Amino acid sequence: MLNYPLNVTLDTNVIDETKYDFSDDSVLSILERYVKQGKVKVSLSDIVIGEVKSHCGKAAQKVYSTIRNSVSDIQKIKCRSFAERFKELPVIHDKKRIIAEGETFLQDLVKKLDVYIIPCDGISINEIFDDYFKGIPPFAEEGRKKYEFPDAVISKQIKQFFSDGIVYVISKDKGLRDSLKDTSNVLLLDSIGDLHIIIAKEEKDYQNNLSVINGLKDKITTQITEYFLEGNGIELIGGEYDRKGFYEGIYYEETSIDNVDYLDVKSIDITYFDKETICSDIVCEAEIQATGSYMDYENSQWDSEDGEYLYQDWHSIVEKHHVQFMCQISIQKESPDIEIIDLNVVLSPTTKIGELIIPSEKDLEDEEFARLEELEALESNAIY
Repeated sequence: MLNYPLNVTLDTNVIDETKYDFSDDSVLSILERYVKQGKVKVSLSDIVIGEVKSHCGKAAQKVYSTIRNSVSDIQKIKCRSFAERFKELPVIHDKKRIIAEGETFLQDLVKKLDVYIIPCDGISINEIFDDYFKGIPPFAEEGRKKYEFPDAVISKQIKQFFSDGIVYVISKDKGLRDSLKDTSNVLLLDSIGDLHIIIAKEEKDYQNNLSVINGLKDKITTQITEYFLEGNGIELIGGEYDRKGFYEGIYYEETSIDNVDYLDVKSIDITYFDKETICSDIVCEAEIQATGSYMDYENSQWDSEDGEYLYQDWHSIVEKHHVQFMCQISIQKESPDIEIIDLNVVLSPTTKIGELIIPSEKDLEDEEFARLEELEALESNAIY
């Protein structure tokens, strides 16, 4: 039996992962319900609060830059009325307003989750530097030690603030996890969803609700398949970034999902349920066929006078991928309607199991030209 409320603290990377989404049946909205039911008490380090505020501000600045760049592109459009209308939008020119709006996501999170902010009071700087020089986690990894000071403070805060009881620490940060793994009252989790599953499994009707979802497996796989074929929740990329940040591979300018050859539900975990709704994390396995197209700029002809291509040499590759992924769904018991809450699948060189290169028009023309030359040579030899 769980002893409610469960003490919970979140790391910055976990909060960022939620995208600050409190929409119906999202990860944060479910956490909010458990907080209101008195099953969870969320406490966050003031370091985490500061990092999240910074990330919100940077995200807002990125939105601002994207909007500004979009306006510049719109102004290049020959339809003057479109350019003028978008140019007059007040939010576009108010950078401070956009950044302030971004920071309200943190304010909403603190308010809705009734967060207690853990101060740095009483944290010994001498102890932290002692750990640093001895290479004690989170300072164990060479080359990154100087970046681990925030995690070192957070670790000390957790050990000090929760010294009298169990605390669930949700983090994917290796340094922070290593610094806490031997602390007897700390239970480490990878995601907020893992916490939800622990709570849901304690409810008396868990098995009955699990049976409801198991009975809908075929409907779930059909809906996910349709979701993919409509181009939702899935992305095809022809390359990946290496450790130095360089992109290796093909940059696809156009992509399409052609077919879902196979899709199966491998596991189901309920994260929340009540009389009307069941929320669940499901793990699926699938084989998916997709096509990526890109333009060969070197073999395309550009007209500098008209500012457009006279000829574009396009290439296409049909790829087959094998993927495992998690999908968050919500089911209305009366319908039962299935809503896909969160699903993001990336088809990349890592998941690719086969490909078929489709010849471009230029390739076909070159082949035809080579064949004609060969025929002419044969005819010429026959004459002589």
